[in-house]
Amino acid sequence: NAEALRQRLIDAEQTEAACAADLLQRCQGQPELLTCKMLAEAAAAGNRMAEEIFRRATQTLGWAIAQMIALVGPQVVVIGGGVPQSGEQVFFAPLRAEVNRYVFPPLLGTFQIVPAALGQEVAVHGALALARTSP
Repeated sequence: NAEALRQRLIDAEQTEAACAADLLQRCQGQPELLTCKMLAEAAAAGNRMAEEIFRRATQTLGWAIAQMIALVGPQVVVIGGGVPQSGEQVFFAPLRAEVNRYVFPPLLGTFQIVPAALGQEVAVHGALALARTSP
């Protein structure tokens, strides 16, 4: 039915506009200030646009990590920076599912994916350690 399709398209457009408005509100109208934490909060609150951003990110990163696991065979994969602050439900559980989907089947269960213990401060600590050891 053409009218039903028309209404679904209008609803989808309104939903997308509402999701975008929510994200803009979270960053006070300045998209360059939008952080992973803000996106994660929006996704956890049901913002479909933020959910899609995380879905695409975890799918792409999951594929890349699966390839690295096949090549290097690490027992632990440590994820650092700001993205891990998104949490288990929004980031780590979907990421692990994507890695498991793409990884070479005999390697399933041979590795762990964990957040960096130092979180966003990992780069600062690394720079300090490098400065201490440099002549």
